[in-house]
Amino acid sequence: GVVSLLDGLVPQVAWVQALGDAGIGAPQWSVTSGAVSVGHDDVPADPHRAMLWGLGRVVALEHPERWAGLVDLPAQPDATALTHLMTVLAGSTGEDQIAIRTSGLHARRLARAPLHGRRPARDWQPHGTILVTGGTGALGSHTARRLAQHGAEHLLLISRSGDQAPGATELTDELRALGARVTLAACDVADTDAMRT
Repeated sequence: GVVSLLDGLVPQVAWVQALGDAGIGAPQWSVTSGAVSVGHDDVPADPHRAMLWGLGRVVALEHPERWAGLVDLPAQPDATALTHLMTVLAGSTGEDQIAIRTSGLHARRLARAPLHGRRPARDWQPHGTILVTGGTGALGSHTARRLAQHGAEHLLLISRSGDQAPGATELTDELRALGARVTLAACDVADTDAMRT
């Protein structure tokens, strides 16, 4: 693998491009310091260094075969931090985005915030006319159902086939039974003139 210690977006972009131009397919790790924050007690992330993590995610998506991951070190890495770095670079953690701090290794996770029996701070209520593009497709029809279940007044479902789409009649009936007014329209969303009318 390749380990980049470059500090700055422009040098890092040039490095990634140079590796590609040279035909080097070895997975690349980008090591930063101060690019991410792991909590309230940590130093706020440096926006310029945080861009390196944004670049890393883009490279990971565009060239997954050439990307190993991102590691963020503390400002003053000690022997323990460097040992952790070797563990991460060896692939022993199974993580591709990790921050090393004196408190240990930190990887991002999504977690639901517990409400502890309270209602959400905001209840979302759709109102007025709601446009759903691809409205008769699998994702669009699922979205339309959820909107109708939450009290949407009027659903404007557009797709290339409009009311001729397979299942459009059944979907319309289902949405109306949920209390929504439904309009189906045939329109290509890429056609700006058609979208204006």
